[in-house]
Amino acid sequence: MYKNTKVFSLMLFFMALGACSFQNILDSHLSDNDLKVQDNIYNALKIKDFDFIRGLASEQIINDDFYDNLNMLADLLPHESHTDKNIVGLLVNEMGMRKQINITAQYTYENQYILTLISMTKTGDNYTLMGIKVEPMEHSLEHLNQFTFSNKGIMHYAVFFCLILFPLFTIWTFIKCWKMKTIKRRKLWLLFILIGVGTLQLNWATGQAFIQMLSIQLLSSSFFIAGPYSPWIFGISFPFGAIMFWMFKDQLALKEAEQNDQPISNHKPKIHTEEELASFEKTWKIKLPAAYRDYLLKVGGSCIPPSKIDLLEDWEYNPDKLPLDHLSSDFPHSEAWNDKSLFEDAKGYASAYYDSIHRTGSIPIKSTGCEGHDILVVTGPERGNVWHDDRACNGEGIYPLKDKDGNRISIETYLK
Repeated sequence: MYKNTKVFSLMLFFMALGACSFQNILDSHLSDNDLKVQDNIYNALKIKDFDFIRGLASEQIINDDFYDNLNMLADLLPHESHTDKNIVGLLVNEMGMRKQINITAQYTYENQYILTLISMTKTGDNYTLMGIKVEPMEHSLEHLNQFTFSNKGIMHYAVFFCLILFPLFTIWTFIKCWKMKTIKRRKLWLLFILIGVGTLQLNWATGQAFIQMLSIQLLSSSFFIAGPYSPWIFGISFPFGAIMFWMFKDQLALKEAEQNDQPISNHKPKIHTEEELASFEKTWKIKLPAAYRDYLLKVGGSCIPPSKIDLLEDWEYNPDKLPLDHLSSDFPHSEAWNDKSLFEDAKGYASAYYDSIHRTGSIPIKSTGCEGHDILVVTGPERGNVWHDDRACNGEGIYPLKDKDGNRISIETYLK
């Protein structure tokens, strides 16, 4: 005979998937006679008809304390009639010709609720009682398991905060990766970013937490409620894929010209020659700022450290499509610019907002990922200063880089 416990272990077996679907489960797995036997056992316990119960009981639960245990359980039941009864949990296990049935019912009385578990086996039309549990409750299961922040602890708030933060962080990272068109194995990275590793599950009603190390979740979070009588279960996972992306973002942001089968460690800065720089200056009718020129000649350009700038030949994907006065024309801005009225949804990246005319007189010198670039102004009043083109990445326009004191960052400062 089961003893009375504070919280039933049977709560682990709730199978309700909503009132309608749970009713379908009852109809599929329980007969009217099953429910009738369950009700007869409960009523016999209430009126202390212990001989009736003993006649159904398995020999396994009949011992010297059998009647004392029944009497103890019967004393927990109110004398008046219940006003309502709901089947709130069901576990059915088919074992050949034998069926194990656990039925959990909630009885409503004027001032309290009674939760009962009656476990029995069924062979043909014969029933054998395997155990009874009784739990008096001050509130209904619906009330106990409702979602509320009342009387919740730090664990509840921490899990709920992460439940919101992790998906937002994952989606933001996914969008960043999606915009980086040139990274290797981009589709695999997009999938990897969505995956959270390990799961911490929190029962919102009881505060019990469970950790599953060998598990993954999309968007690193989950929440569900098994039915109207069940508690909310929240699950959070470590956003491993998204964090790994940010750790290796700079290495992933290789331009197409640099994407080959060599490991990243084999990429070394390319020292440019005086002839290459002179040819570039002659073609575009400009003179490169001295600090930038010297750096290309002595340190060289590369997409990865120790070089702080990219290869000169990678300054533009399609330089042949630019007008010959693109670099010799004065840089058009003296302050930050971001005229989003030039953007058209129908045209997308073909909108006037992205036109190269908005950064004439400047050379992109460093890819920052996601189509963002630091640019060096080579003509006009801003010559020698470094700006940032953030139109394609975050839609923040074109703006000057500044130090902590608000001063413009020159190419000399940038390369230190």
